[in-house]
Order: sequence, then C-alpha cells, then structure tokens
Amino acid sequence: MSKKSKKQKQLQPIKERNVVALNPLLRKSTVHEKSTKARRKADKVQLKKTWFERVAA
Repeated sequence: MSKKSKKQKQLQPIKERNVVALNPLLRKSTVHEKSTKARRKADKVQLKKTWFERVAA
C-alpha cells in the first residue's frame, strides 16, 4: 500500500451510524416459524393420515 492510499483512507469522514438499527434487541426479531415440536407433531399427524388412507383402500 502506498503512502498516498493510506492518507486517503485517513481523510475519509467518519460514517454516522444508525443507532436504532444497531440496537441489540432488534437483532432478535426473525421470521416467525413453527417450533420443532410443532413440526414434529404435524409430521406425525400427516403420517397417520396417509397410513389410514392406505389401510382403508
């Protein structure tokens, strides 16, 4: 890196940060998904439905 590029980096103004976006509480918000337990139960219900359909046929 040349001396010129080092000086250019030092002369750049400090970027203002959005304090609202950096709030740690806002990082917790994600897509609302079903829990593992709910997905497992739904899979079991679906399995029983298909099994009963095959037996009845």
